[in-house]
Amino acid sequence: MEDWLTKALDKATEKGMKDGMEKGMDKGTAGKLIKCVDSLMKNEGYSKEHACIVLDSTVDEYEKAKKLLAEAAIVV
Repeated sequence: MEDWLTKALDKATEKGMKDGMEKGMDKGTAGKLIKCVDSLMKNEGYSKEHACIVLDSTVDEYEKAKKLLAEAAIVV
């Protein structure tokens, strides 16, 4: 493959990955985060904040995950 084409494809791939990361998590990741946080709150008596810390996450990420799945449920 031509060198300029390889560089262009590499740059486009990098941009796509960056854009995807900026948009946030996918539905599978969101579901796992919600399930784990909810499980820790229910089974271990953790607060939402503590459960998120234990899972190396944030309450903001948890709330975004809930919103993502709620929006996905509306679309279906």
